Amino acid sequence: MTLFGGAGTSVIALETSGWDAFYSSWLVPVAQCVIPMAVTLAVLIAVSGLLTRCLTDRNGEAWGDGGRRAWTFVGGLSLLTVAAFLPVHFMFRLFHDGPWLTWAFLGLVALGAALVLLAPHLQMQRVPRGLSWSGPGLPRPAAWILPLVWAGLASCFFSWGAHSRLLVAYVTLAVLGVTATAMALGQNLRLQVEAQDGTGNADAAASDYVLARLQSLGSATPDPLGISRATELSRLLSEDLSALPAGSVASAAARVLYAVRPGLTWRARLTVVDVNRVAVTMTRNGRHVESTVISRQSLGLPPLPPELGTPQLEQERGRARAQLLTGAAACVLVRLSRVHRNLRNGLCGAERWRSVALQVIATESALVADPEVRLQLLKSAVDEEPRYGLARLEYLVELFARTPKTTANRLRFARLMDTQQRLAAKDGHARPGWEAVHMRTLYCQAAMRINCCLDALHEDGEPAEELLRQDSPVLTEARQWAEKLADECRGTEGRAGFIHHREENVRHLAAFMRPVAEGLMSAVDLLTERARRRAEGSRGWTWTPPAAEEHPSPALALHYAALAELADEHGVSRPSLGDVRDYLAFALATREDRQALQSDPSFSTIVRDPDRTDLLTGTADREPVGMLDLAPFQPYAERLAKAGITTFRKFRQRTSTDPRQQTLAAYLEVSPLLVSHLVDIATLADTHEDLASPTVVQALLAAGINSRGELRERAATDREGLTRALTLNAQRLGLTALPAFAAPERWLTAVMS
Repeated sequence: MTLFGGAGTSVIALETSGWDAFYSSWLVPVAQCVIPMAVTLAVLIAVSGLLTRCLTDRNGEAWGDGGRRAWTFVGGLSLLTVAAFLPVHFMFRLFHDGPWLTWAFLGLVALGAALVLLAPHLQMQRVPRGLSWSGPGLPRPAAWILPLVWAGLASCFFSWGAHSRLLVAYVTLAVLGVTATAMALGQNLRLQVEAQDGTGNADAAASDYVLARLQSLGSATPDPLGISRATELSRLLSEDLSALPAGSVASAAARVLYAVRPGLTWRARLTVVDVNRVAVTMTRNGRHVESTVISRQSLGLPPLPPELGTPQLEQERGRARAQLLTGAAACVLVRLSRVHRNLRNGLCGAERWRSVALQVIATESALVADPEVRLQLLKSAVDEEPRYGLARLEYLVELFARTPKTTANRLRFARLMDTQQRLAAKDGHARPGWEAVHMRTLYCQAAMRINCCLDALHEDGEPAEELLRQDSPVLTEARQWAEKLADECRGTEGRAGFIHHREENVRHLAAFMRPVAEGLMSAVDLLTERARRRAEGSRGWTWTPPAAEEHPSPALALHYAALAELADEHGVSRPSLGDVRDYLAFALATREDRQALQSDPSFSTIVRDPDRTDLLTGTADREPVGMLDLAPFQPYAERLAKAGITTFRKFRQRTSTDPRQQTLAAYLEVSPLLVSHLVDIATLADTHEDLASPTVVQALLAAGINSRGELRERAATDREGLTRALTLNAQRLGLTALPAFAAPERWLTAVMS
């Protein structure tokens, strides 16, 4: 037993001695080297983070990506070298003084001088007290202190500190690493968002909303012309954004890390004071940059309706909150763009946050439902900055959607789009960041002129003939802009098209616009050949349509339907295009789609064809509008339906005398004055047979006409204005084919008689 026990003890002792040798020969030396190295590196990084605010001008323009990456590499390599040198030198004494040290020191001093003189683009600037050396990215104190530091190190190395030149070189390397890292990472585009309510508590929902807004600012739904608003104002990436974590402990720890972590440059604190005000405070590298108060009144937003019930009031309060937070996101983005050049291109000429906020709020239906408010906000945005290209384009598009679609108006807005195109282009091509605005403008220039010519096809007189002549300037300009759009999308020799653009939203819009532009060119070619045939009296067609995509989107299918309908109207063969009915069945999914197409001159023959009107009006599947669907009757629809009062005729019968009106008022639990108002509306339908439909009364109500007397007064004092307002409402509601709007002279004569 003793023998076996001694053998086991010897084996264990042998294994233990091997571990002790490994521990003492490898682990201890490595730990003695790595631990000081890690501690030194952590301290240097923390010092760099603390010095960032002193070495970076809070209002200075940020460096370019190339310079920032180069100096980050120099600074990081210097810090690693300093951290590794500290334990390795004292353990192994690998380095000694010599000529190499002089050359190495001169290289470090050269890099330090370049960092001070070249990286921040040092230049003479005028300040209130005179001239001062200063530059983007370098505060004035640092511009004086850093040269003195480098001069002192050089003097120490070559004179009074010559006996410790290795130590001086070590300190010089540390200074270079700390300053280069602090200055380079202080130029980063890193933003942290912190939102709080009026009591100072963290508001995570507001933080998330602003972060999402900062990435998607400018994205919106298709506009009234049917083309996607693919213009994204923001060029911020997801890795550039972060939010302060919720919770007192987590947020406190995050604030400490923020103070010493280099590279987390910007911080935006949003305080939601109440439903009408938001305060925005921005800091750069811990130094205050700007504070702004955003209010509904300053943005020109209407106040919240005081008479709303609880559900509607909460909905409006949520919308008001989203509007203010959108304004806060615009404020942050525009402030960042003043420092970071790469963000300016996407803003399309905007330099003020208020104009950006107004434009974004106005173009998103979830933020503004009232068309009048939307138009007013866009007008205010253009007033704020007339050269803000995106707001100007949106304003023109919205204004055109509300204008009667006459030939004169189409030409007028086409000329306004020519001015817009000169703003969006430089040397014949889109400005950087303006690509989507440029494409949309070119489309509007071509489409408005083509629609003028399509209107002229169904009009008589010399003006219409002038538009359709072979040498018509309108046709020539339409072909020019459509061809320009196609070239910009697909590219030309020596110039890549937008379909190869680095930004996804531009590529997507270009891929949609390219076949659309080819269709516009083909439509102009057909109209030009029609004019040539009429002038020369020749027969036969040489026109051929473009090859259609096999799987078009609904929007593209609508363009194909317009081109096919134009060819069918002139009896031209179009083998590459499908059936018009198939295209429209695929493209017109909602009642709003059909209503919008009723004023499109491309489909005027369908509107006039009784056998095909259902393609645009949707009479087969559209729910009819009844009296109880009208806004004044809706609050009492249930009680009126129970009493069997569902039509204008029955309503007039039940209110034919004053006692009957009082009885109905008591039944509805309303004032007799309100019943009298409803009687006036019902009497409108009895004015003329063309006005008997509830849909026509709906258009009259939208024009501000609530009684027969008001209708007669408007017809007598402003007949043209009345007709224009009703035409606009009919276009919006999809009622242009009804006799009341197609031939208003009939009932106007009856009203005035």
